[in-house]
Amino acid sequence: MKVEKCLSSIDHLGILVRDLDKAVKLFSDLFEMEFENPHDTPDADIRESMEPGGINLYEPLAPERSKNPGAMAKNLDRWGEGVNMVSFKVPNLEEAVTEMQAKGLRLISSFTYKEIKIALFHPKDTFGITIELCEYKAKHPAS
Repeated sequence: MKVEKCLSSIDHLGILVRDLDKAVKLFSDLFEMEFENPHDTPDADIRESMEPGGINLYEPLAPERSKNPGAMAKNLDRWGEGVNMVSFKVPNLEEAVTEMQAKGLRLISSFTYKEIKIALFHPKDTFGITIELCEYKAKHPAS
């Protein structure tokens, strides 16, 4: 199966920031977006907040609250603030991962969060942007 045929849609954009509260306020004021209450996601080393249209703002967690301390802080130091990830919804994660790997992308992590199956690919293979593939039922479980 070709990756192009297994991608359903862009699911969300991840924007890495230094100050989540400040970013939420800015995007809310500029675009009248309504973000969910910020929450910690220790496995990903982030504190994050998402709005229903697909903008996911996140900042690195303090090392003592992270299961992967320093990963996002390193990304922030290396590349600065901005779009850090593009997430695509796929109907079959395993097939999509196999196809991406066959095209030379390195899988850096795969896990399940709530009811979402997730796979992340190395940003060095895709111009500094982490590619995320996710599989879930029709409605996004995090919303």
